[in-house]
Amino acid sequence: MSDWNEIQRLAADFQRVQLTASAHKLSERNCIEIINKLIGMNKLDVIYTIDGKEYLTPQQLEREIKDELFVHRGRINLVDLQQATNVDLTHIDAKVKEMLRNDRSLYLIQGDLIDRDYIDRLAEEINDILQESGQISVSELGKTFNLPTDFLQTNIEKRIGVYIHGQINPLERGTIYTEAYVARHTANIRGVFSAITRPTLVSSIIYQYNFPETLLHDILRKLLEENRLAGSLQGHQSKAIYTPNIYSRTQSNWVLAFFRQNDYIEYDSLTRLEITDPKNYLRKCLNNKSIIFLETCASGQNILGQVQAAIEDVVTTSSWVDIMTLLPSPFSVGDASMLLQKFCLKNNKLNASVQCLCDQFIVSNKFLQNCLQLFDSHMKKKAKKDASIVAAKFASINTSNPNRSISTEQEDSSNSSGKKKKGNDSTTSKRKGKGKDRSNADDFESSKSNSKQNKQDLEFMSIPEIKDVIQQEHLDCGDQFAEEIASRLFSSLRKSYQEIAKSVFLSSTSSVTSEKRKIHSDAQDKINGLLTNAKLFGNGLQYFSGDAQLALQKHLLHTICTEITNIVFSLLISEYIMVDSDPNTLNSDTRSSALEKFPNQIKKPAAALEKALNGKDIDQFFDALDVVLGPSICQIMIKKSDRKKERQIVFNHRQNLMEQLNQESNSAMCLHLSTVLLFQKHTQCMIHAPGRCVPHIISFLKQHLTDEHYNAIYEYQQLIVKAMQQQSDADTADQTSEIESQLQEKMAIIKTIALESKKQSQQI
Repeated sequence: MSDWNEIQRLAADFQRVQLTASAHKLSERNCIEIINKLIGMNKLDVIYTIDGKEYLTPQQLEREIKDELFVHRGRINLVDLQQATNVDLTHIDAKVKEMLRNDRSLYLIQGDLIDRDYIDRLAEEINDILQESGQISVSELGKTFNLPTDFLQTNIEKRIGVYIHGQINPLERGTIYTEAYVARHTANIRGVFSAITRPTLVSSIIYQYNFPETLLHDILRKLLEENRLAGSLQGHQSKAIYTPNIYSRTQSNWVLAFFRQNDYIEYDSLTRLEITDPKNYLRKCLNNKSIIFLETCASGQNILGQVQAAIEDVVTTSSWVDIMTLLPSPFSVGDASMLLQKFCLKNNKLNASVQCLCDQFIVSNKFLQNCLQLFDSHMKKKAKKDASIVAAKFASINTSNPNRSISTEQEDSSNSSGKKKKGNDSTTSKRKGKGKDRSNADDFESSKSNSKQNKQDLEFMSIPEIKDVIQQEHLDCGDQFAEEIASRLFSSLRKSYQEIAKSVFLSSTSSVTSEKRKIHSDAQDKINGLLTNAKLFGNGLQYFSGDAQLALQKHLLHTICTEITNIVFSLLISEYIMVDSDPNTLNSDTRSSALEKFPNQIKKPAAALEKALNGKDIDQFFDALDVVLGPSICQIMIKKSDRKKERQIVFNHRQNLMEQLNQESNSAMCLHLSTVLLFQKHTQCMIHAPGRCVPHIISFLKQHLTDEHYNAIYEYQQLIVKAMQQQSDADTADQTSEIESQLQEKMAIIKTIALESKKQSQQI
């Protein structure tokens, strides 16, 4: 009781103090100074307003923010808070962040402070919109309420079933449906798809009935899983195709009926029925039946049995059969090939007795042997008819590894020519040398093509010819089958014909060998004769030097040496290119072409000979010629030097020159023969010189002739030169005739000088 009395007394004292007027009051300035002092001493924490007239404590600012949030129904922008509280935005921002850390019911979204009550009221509003429209999109709600889609999506999912009466599509989380909306569309979708009787694109149904695509696919999947729709779905999303079971049953019944009736079915037929995978469909549709899957069709066992029976009949009767005639018309050649290779001939005991041609023909080996026998008489007739060329072609086949003795015989027969000529005069040699260089190059070019044929395998008949013979004997053979048989028999027939041709060649070898030896012997004699003349003519070159000697060497190379080279190349061409070659038709171009065809061991020495022939050194030519004529290449035996025989050749050459000089009426040729004859008289050496070298010979003879004889010859030379210069000038015709008369008058003197000197030499 005493305690209560004490409390009443204290309350009375407090009331009295409150009612008592203050004797001393603080001014506003004093209050401000006191507050600033407390702030400076960190005894007081306040926040200034924007105008600086008021102070707020942080707790007061938080209370005012909550009050403003409540007044604005749970959502207010921070800028609006600044205006309402008259506090700087930085203090508001800091305080809001502190409130967010301490209160999980508050959210700061895009500068707006939002509490949970606002979200709950928003959910109720969304539910009203959803119930009115049946579906709603979260993205559209975000635009309507100016909130992020993710924020809305998260909070809506939390309130589904509480504030929002609907469901979210699992395939499209941004859409919300009501149960009534889903049920209505489920009924529509079930009705539409129940009425479909053939495969239909789901996308066309969506377009026609304006169904929500994602919702339709979800509902359709559930209806099929629950067996509320009799059908199946193939593909995904926009490419999905719905096939009703009634169509599948009709399709399956047609496939089964067609296959039972025909024992095959085309893949194209199934494709036309809109079956995308025919092979897998047939495996499922025909269950465990033995199906043979080919390229374009699926076949049954009956067709396979017919083909196997036909193959057995081919073996028994030694005949052939076209499988395509046994197969239904839709079967392709690829189908026939696969049927034969993978099913009929694989692991078949009869496989060794038959062959498959063109992927569709089955032919027995006995039939092929009978076809080969058809050509026995043809091969014998052809071998006898072509006996003259068979030997040459057979020789070309064996050139890859020839026997040395046979090679020697071939070398002996490489060329045919007359016996060597002794003592050829310089004029005749010069004319012949020029004739060699003007030989016909076209003849050799045509012979090159023949050479290519000779190096190929010896052929009996071409494939078209073989085909004709087969069709004449077997009238029922079509072009394709006969051509394939001809291709198969071609190699065997060629090989057999080569054996027969070989026997023909061996029977004629003895006569051919003797002829080749005679040709080789004649070429050897001619080369020895020409080579002796060339060396004797070369002895006269030592009396000249400089340009004169060079010109004489070139002339000798271009005439006699060229003739020798042509004979050598003719032998080599006959031996290694297997072409008959006339030395008189060869020139520099044809020799170069032949070089490309020679074997490597022959090409190098032959090329060295050709190079020396086109050079300037006669000794270099003789060295290259010795290599080519040696035992490893041409096997030409060069006779040793015989002094007595050489003197006889020199004597015969001199006699020929004298005979030609006596019969010569041309002034220029008369001077040419006279100077050559005088050179041989004073040096005892033959010389082979062109007309342009006559002045050099006359200069050399000056030291061996009397002044009278030399002057006569020199003047005669000048007259010839003058006559040749005036022949092209029509105005000097009188002078030309006068010079010609002088030349004719002095010709006898020139002949006398050459011939009498000879007689004097003989008398001495």
